[in-house]
Amino acid sequence: MDLPSIDDRSISDSAPEEGTKNLGLPNLASIKAMDHANPRHAQFVVVSWNITSLCNFRCPYCSTELNGGHYPDLPIEVCRDFVDRVMNHYSGSFGKKVYFELTGGEATLFPALAELLQHIKSRGGYTGLMSNGSLPSQKWTAIMSVLDHLCLSFHPRQSRPAQFLELAERIHPIVSTHFNIMMYPPLFDKSLEMAKSLRSILTNSSISLQPLLESLKPGMPMIMYSDHQKKIMEAFDCSVPWNKDNFSTRGGMKVAALNGDHFVVQVPQMVLGRLNRWKGWTCWAGLECITVKVDGEVFSAWCLQDKLGTIQSQDLTFPTSPTICLRDSCHSPCDMMTRKLQHG
Repeated sequence: MDLPSIDDRSISDSAPEEGTKNLGLPNLASIKAMDHANPRHAQFVVVSWNITSLCNFRCPYCSTELNGGHYPDLPIEVCRDFVDRVMNHYSGSFGKKVYFELTGGEATLFPALAELLQHIKSRGGYTGLMSNGSLPSQKWTAIMSVLDHLCLSFHPRQSRPAQFLELAERIHPIVSTHFNIMMYPPLFDKSLEMAKSLRSILTNSSISLQPLLESLKPGMPMIMYSDHQKKIMEAFDCSVPWNKDNFSTRGGMKVAALNGDHFVVQVPQMVLGRLNRWKGWTCWAGLECITVKVDGEVFSAWCLQDKLGTIQSQDLTFPTSPTICLRDSCHSPCDMMTRKLQHG
């Protein structure tokens, strides 16, 4: 059984670098569909799972719901059962690969992290972790063998640049790694310097200058940046040398324009260009991704539009068809990197 997919005619079969025009930031009204630039990414369902509300950082652009420790961690037995149900549905029934991206809070503070990662691997799932990189270097050793991907985020107010760079240099040759650089306007230059430093030492990794929203609630606008800061984020070259094919589940989205053109956009471009507004479009949220909040509630995406149930309940159901977007804007990178189809 196959999950529904966008009509092949709406998306070019060529690789992203073939036949793709660099049109800058397009007009949303000129777009008819968005699909994965890397066809292999369409094979993956991404489970974005907020496993703890504990965090050792207090970033001004984050919510106390995510860093205040207000929710107790779910028992490992409950987590294992949820993994089994997800694998049975998406992998067993639909033949999809399932990637569990664990986040927080600070995901490395989840007490049963290593056990959960090991169970995901034992069921044939793929594992990823989002972290601020503050875990002492020696403690990474316990989880590296069961990680397929790592996303490290640099937060300019609290991350220690020397420690962050040392971790990046040590880990990136071992596991597929992406680096999110949080572009907090008052410390913009510090974040930019970190991006430049990473670019000079990395290979086979990716870097993103991440524009920030006023809050993580659905529909919130982007933080105010100066025109100069916006131009820097739009123009910054994040490329690093590549000599191997790393594990990845998401990346640039190939856009099909009404005039027949095709081009690729990244998440920062979507936010800066106000392209993350798909109200009324068909969205593959729930088919290509699901979201788990720290309290155990499960949704089709981080926009929290379609609730599927809770981890703890037996009536949790997973979608089998796309949904229609009802939100004014999209705020989560995971949600943005999901197939979408314009109507009309």
